Amino acid sequence: MGGAAVAPIRVQFCVMSKSMNDSMRDDIRRVVEQVQIARGRAAPAAVGDEVRPIGDVPGFTVEDGVDATRRLADIWGCPFGDNLFLAWEGTRPQTVREIVTAMMILQAHGF
Repeated sequence: MGGAAVAPIRVQFCVMSKSMNDSMRDDIRRVVEQVQIARGRAAPAAVGDEVRPIGDVPGFTVEDGVDATRRLADIWGCPFGDNLFLAWEGTRPQTVREIVTAMMILQAHGF
């Protein structure tokens, strides 16, 4: 009996996580586009999971990553630190997939 009760909870969690993951990914893409347009640059054609906005999106800088991080924090109501677009050590640009993972971890822990 106990195993049957656990399965729906796991399914629900996976669906919720995928939905959150997709929402975060969409928000990252939208925010990168907004920052590019606000700076007078062309919106990127596509920002896939393996794209590193800093380095792969023409003109998108570390400062743009800071701006984009603030915008994402406003959308999600969660302080995401200074720059989600750089890895924790602060030197390596992150992919969209890595940014989503960082957001999910920070959101889950309430940072």
